[in-house]
Amino acid sequence: MTGSLVIPNNVASIGSYAFSNCSGFDSLILNEELTSIGKYAFVQCSGFTGTLDIPDNVTNIGENAFQECSSLNEITIGEKVRYIKKSTFQDCTGLTKLTNNATACLEIGENSFYGCHHLSDTIVITNSVISIGQRAFGYCKALKHIVFGNELTTIYGYAF
Repeated sequence: MTGSLVIPNNVASIGSYAFSNCSGFDSLILNEELTSIGKYAFVQCSGFTGTLDIPDNVTNIGENAFQECSSLNEITIGEKVRYIKKSTFQDCTGLTKLTNNATACLEIGENSFYGCHHLSDTIVITNSVISIGQRAFGYCKALKHIVFGNELTTIYGYAF
């Protein structure tokens, strides 16, 4: 691998497909001013390793944004994320730890973490989440502990 992909401080939004299928980077560093990540923005960027920190100012992460980033080990989701959309982190097969700080998150969409086979740490569904979509954590075979928030009203079929 050749180095880090660093999103500069003046970038507030990353558009759809902006870095899809990128290669040659072993880490991704998102700036603290970032507010939006478009759909498929980093899909199939399998070279990213280590930890991905979604900054606290991000409110929107598009569907399939990080799908098949198979070498990521840890993901921390910032506090202002409103929705974790369809297939956002699907097939991030190297993922072992998820830290969800999204206190404003309302929904974890279908297939959000589907196929994250090694996700084994405790998953905390924050109090703001009202629904968990179909297969959101499907085929997360190593998952052992889930803590549910107080506002959860709907868990769709095959969510776990």
